[in-house]
Amino acid sequence: MAEQIYYRQADGALVARTASGTDPIKPEPPHGAVLIEKAEYDKALQRIERDRETHRNTVRAEESAQLHEDYEALLAAGVAEATARRLTGFPARA
Repeated sequence: MAEQIYYRQADGALVARTASGTDPIKPEPPHGAVLIEKAEYDKALQRIERDRETHRNTVRAEESAQLHEDYEALLAAGVAEATARRLTGFPARA
């Protein structure tokens, strides 16, 4: 019979382990880790995933702003618009 065991390590990392076998004693978590309930694990994992998505969106926005800046700089330097678009991947001006 397999059982999921959840714990948080001393550095904050989340761990889910599967314990199997007939021994009724659960394996000890690593030094400094604390056993947590599945609900706490799930909530913390959702928070981590939400933070990652926020970070990805921030990076995308920064990259888009940089592309726009590069595109505008190329235009200001006299590079043809079609070439500036190709070089930066930025869409044409409206």
